[in-house]
Amino acid sequence: MTRVILLIPFVLGVLACTTVGPGRASVSMDFNGNLEPLGEGLWFTPCCLVDNFDLRQRNWSAKFNAITADGMPVYTSESIVTYRIAKTELVSLDREVGPNYEKTVIAPILQSTLRKIVGKYKWFQLDSAGIKNCQSEMTSEATVLLRPYHIILDGVDIRNILPLASRFNSEVITTAEWEQAALKEKTRVKIAKEKALERVQEAEGILAEHKMIRSGLSRQVLENSATSNWERLLTSPMVSVDYNEDQNYPLEEILQ
Repeated sequence: MTRVILLIPFVLGVLACTTVGPGRASVSMDFNGNLEPLGEGLWFTPCCLVDNFDLRQRNWSAKFNAITADGMPVYTSESIVTYRIAKTELVSLDREVGPNYEKTVIAPILQSTLRKIVGKYKWFQLDSAGIKNCQSEMTSEATVLLRPYHIILDGVDIRNILPLASRFNSEVITTAEWEQAALKEKTRVKIAKEKALERVQEAEGILAEHKMIRSGLSRQVLENSATSNWERLLTSPMVSVDYNEDQNYPLEEILQ
């Protein structure tokens, strides 16, 4: 009876209580170095070490430095890296990389990949289109490099690439403002041209209608129309005509 009482606290002391939250997982290591994955819930395991991992898609904000082909030092402003870890490879990730994979694997690989890609471009080529090309190349190459480390890269969003020298920043910002203003003016000119074209087409339609009407308005047609209108007016029951005969304007001539 005494042995049982002493054994219970000994067993409870060896077991460790681990809580794994939603969207997360853990890897426990026992005293023999064996690793075991733990899903969501409350676990009592005979372990001495537990590493926690987030299985959800993660967005990591980072800055990277590089040098262009013409020697300009540049950096990325708040690039967003979207990634997730391979759920079925959690034990391998913990054994080979560990829980600090962002600093030990993701950051170095992305940094070296960006330097390699930016080194192929000259500074003036890193406009909006050039940055998109760098972003696409970086995502493709880094995806392949990170996969052996059990990391699935979903994308890299490079917001901007700026010169590292502070004296160039104001010039870059001013140039960007000029580009935006020029683009705005091009848009305004395009809209004005479209409106002018619509008005020309409308005027051409009106001219065509007038030509059709004019072709049927000969002198004889106009005289017949005037005579017919006068006859309807004079013979209308709602109209009374008073005539004072004048030698200069005999009634017979007026009726004719």
